[in-house]
Amino acid sequence: MSCKLHTYIYIHVRLLQGITYADTVSLNFSLTVDPRGLRPPGSGVETLIVVMVPVCEQNVIDSYPAAAGDLTQCGEHQYITIKTGAPGR
Repeated sequence: MSCKLHTYIYIHVRLLQGITYADTVSLNFSLTVDPRGLRPPGSGVETLIVVMVPVCEQNVIDSYPAAAGDLTQCGEHQYITIKTGAPGR
């Protein structure tokens, strides 16, 4: 059995002093798998993929982005693979 549930979560981080191209920003976070208990007991091991991409609100420079407040991708897509199991009955 496979439970298909796609959840999109946006985490907003505002750096009040801004950043420059030489800066590195790292975020650490925790994930909760199946917080609503949708997977039945004993359903086995499933592989989950968590995809992350940074999206930034940039200052307009030489008309890019088109307007202040427009979001642009400011880094590469990254992903992690998680194997999770549902305990037996």
